Formats: sequence, structure tokens, C-alpha cells
Amino acid sequence: MATILLASIELPMESIAMLLGIGTIFNMARTATNVIGTAVVALLGANSQGEI
Repeated sequence: MATILLASIELPMESIAMLLGIGTIFNMARTATNVIGTAVVALLGANSQGEI
């Protein structure tokens, strides 16, 4: 979908490929942040209830 949109504004295919590659790296970073955040909240909750 993004490829069609970017091609419609006449960006070169090399630019589109570079943007999509960078987007994948940002998605991985967001996923890692979400996983770490969820783990920290779980640990804090377990610690406050004396389970660890």
C-alpha cells in the first residue's frame, strides 16, 4: 500500500526501497520497546505483591 502511494507522487523506486527498509528497523525498535515495557510492568506488579 505504501509503495503505491509513494510511487503515485513520483518518487524513484530506490527512494521507496530505502524508506521501506528504514521503516522495518523502526518497527523492530517499537516492538522491542513494547516487550521491554510489558516485562517491566509485570515485574513491578509481581514485586509489589511479594511474588518474587
